[in-house]
Amino acid sequence: MPDPLIGLDPGRASVQPGGQARITVTLTNTGTLVEGYRLQVLGPVAGWSQVDPPEVSVYPQQKASVAVVFSPPSGTGAPAGTHRFRVVARSTLDPKVGAITEGTVDVAKVFGLQAKIVPVTSTGRWRGRHTIDVTNWGNAPAQLRMTASDPDDVLGFYLKPAIISLAPGGRATVRVSARARRPFLRGTPTRLPFEVVGERLDAQPGPPPPGLGYGDPSRPVVSGAFTQKPILSAGLAWLLSLVLAAVVGLGIYLYAQPEPKEEDLSTRGAPARPVLSVTVAGPTSVVARWEPVETADGYELQRLDPVNGGGVAPELPPLGEVTSVEVPNLPPETQVCFRLRASRGGDKGPWSGTVCDTTLAPAQPTAPASTATPTSTWPPRKALPPLRATRGSVTVDGDTGDWQWQQVARANQPIIGATSADGDIYLMWDDQALYLLAVVRDPSLNPPNPSDLRRVYRGDAVILELGSDNRGLSAADLARPTDAYYMVGPATPGAVPTATGWPSFAPTLPSTLSATIGVLGPNAGGTSFETPRDTSLVTAAVKPFGEGYVLEARIPWAASRLNGIEPGATLAANVIVSDRKPDSLANRGMVSTNEQRSLVDLRAHPFYWQQLELLP
Repeated sequence: MPDPLIGLDPGRASVQPGGQARITVTLTNTGTLVEGYRLQVLGPVAGWSQVDPPEVSVYPQQKASVAVVFSPPSGTGAPAGTHRFRVVARSTLDPKVGAITEGTVDVAKVFGLQAKIVPVTSTGRWRGRHTIDVTNWGNAPAQLRMTASDPDDVLGFYLKPAIISLAPGGRATVRVSARARRPFLRGTPTRLPFEVVGERLDAQPGPPPPGLGYGDPSRPVVSGAFTQKPILSAGLAWLLSLVLAAVVGLGIYLYAQPEPKEEDLSTRGAPARPVLSVTVAGPTSVVARWEPVETADGYELQRLDPVNGGGVAPELPPLGEVTSVEVPNLPPETQVCFRLRASRGGDKGPWSGTVCDTTLAPAQPTAPASTATPTSTWPPRKALPPLRATRGSVTVDGDTGDWQWQQVARANQPIIGATSADGDIYLMWDDQALYLLAVVRDPSLNPPNPSDLRRVYRGDAVILELGSDNRGLSAADLARPTDAYYMVGPATPGAVPTATGWPSFAPTLPSTLSATIGVLGPNAGGTSFETPRDTSLVTAAVKPFGEGYVLEARIPWAASRLNGIEPGATLAANVIVSDRKPDSLANRGMVSTNEQRSLVDLRAHPFYWQQLELLP
């Protein structure tokens, strides 16, 4: 018994959620007997597809037609996009006889974005706080930039987060703070209306796409108001008027008192007591600083000797009208103490309090030709806020709907050059990898310098400095084998370096972006990051939007050379956003999550990196 012939007309259909689309399936009986066939739709569309009729009889060498009706439900039940399906026809007499044909159905995007603000009206003297819940009842993911405005421009706004991602059926919360630009002392409370709008980052110009029948479902809008109260209530104003009257009366009384006899101030010509601070500059030096003292024309700095009963060590030369001095030739790893006093003419003021600090350990040579930062310029490490990674897994595909938008870090601390670019950084982790998401505001996207492809960071890029725990290190410690410099940037085609070399790169930037990935390891002396590492395990995705790009990266722990990753672990890391200007391959600026990276080039000193906490 031969198999029948089967065909579709048309082979591709388009349908709106809540609507219907129909295609015709034609069966030809190639045999010599009357044959019955049962038809079935297979694939992701099977749940909302129907064959009418589901079973037909066909005479020999004749054709029969049936209809396949697609009826995707409205809401989140039928994801937007192109779906492949199969129509299978099997003989009712012999299940081994049958035929299969394939087709596609395009389900249109329907946005059902709704927003609700609570409270609708807030009250305060300076600021009002609101919460906006945004839900997506459509069939396509949406990424929104939330903006607020008021008609009279009398309010300032802070929205957190300003960019949200919503999967179909997803929900996000945005906190809004409305602040009055011009507080007033007295008067009647004033109601100041405002509006918050969610603009889709992937929206195309033209009329909005179809929705669920309420307003513009692709652009949620909510209205709220801030009722500004006067700073002084009626009761407080009355109380202040009494206090003011008392102050005026006291002033009149004091003014009426006889003027005291003028005092001879010749014995009080010495300057006031200065305020001294001491900062370690290296293993053998410190820097003493102080605020200038009024009327002083010189200063005297002394080093105290705590070993000999607090006596004074050999005195330092007298100082002129300066406010800082570096004290050299000090013993390393030793507590040193100083005091300071100001002078004018022959009159000397009182000594400041004693200020102490401990010099650093001497640096150990690591390579014959070292380019490490000179020890005399090492600053003290600041108390930096840690980076935090939330536990969870994501798919690196440019779609951020599976991200947990928590623990944001701002990359806005200048390092080199001038740039208006900045980024919101999110980190996640699981047992297999560390994930990085960067929402970068940079309207002009530029690839790296094609003549220097090892340095992806010299184009528009996001850089992750990552290594093992830096607690217990000193400023003299240089880059370790576990430290690495991961660089990901938007470019086309993707220039992916390997351990054996770097491929060519076209310096143009078409509209479709791919990820350019570079990974550098420390050189032999640990003084810089120049040695290419294999990037085959690192994956990334980039999507542009109107004011910049969204970048995802996955760095497996196996590629990072870090071991023993577990909840609660602490690593060392920084995140940097690089911005290259279109007018010059060398004109670039960089900002970081770590303000200490702006002082000197300390990337080869993990002692100065931030701590990265892996949240359980």
